[in-house]
Parts: sequence; structure tokens; C-alpha cells
Amino acid sequence: DLASAVKELVDNALDAGAKTINIRLFNQGLDVIEVSDDGSGVPLNSRPFVAQKHATSKIRSFQDIYNHTCTTLGFRGEALFCLANLSEHLVLVTRTRQD
Repeated sequence: DLASAVKELVDNALDAGAKTINIRLFNQGLDVIEVSDDGSGVPLNSRPFVAQKHATSKIRSFQDIYNHTCTTLGFRGEALFCLANLSEHLVLVTRTRQD
């Protein structure tokens, strides 16, 4: 649903250290959901995988589930994958300080 999709994108932005998050919905979110933020961005080596299931997950071992519980809202690896499968077009624009 729309609220869950926006929540996941906002969680990703907060996990990336965003201080400002802008959300725009076109046709009540049926046509476009746009989330922009001032977070750290997606590193170059992760970009080819952002819409693949679990490819950008922060979990590398079972212990990571416990180590990250207080420092993250999500584990990145689901939101963009799900949105890519539900949408006709997924556009991701990102940059890091190094870009």
C-alpha cells in the first residue's frame, strides 16, 4: 500500500543520515511517489543492485540482526525491490559526497 511504500523510503532516507526529507505524490501517489533527501546516497558499487532483493541488505551474518537493531530503521534491500516490481518505471537519482 502507499503508506507502507512511503514509510520504507523515509526509513531508507533516515538510515542514510538525512536531515531533510521531501515527499511528493502525484495523483495521490498512483502516478508518482517522489522522495528526496540530503542523506549520504547510495555508493557507486551498490547502485547496480539497488532494485534486487536483499542485494543491498545491511545483514551479512545472523549476529548483524542484533548489532543493528538500535542503529537502523530497516535493512535496505526490500523497499526498492518491492517498488520496482510494483511500478512501471523506477527512477533512482543518487549521489554521495565523492560523486
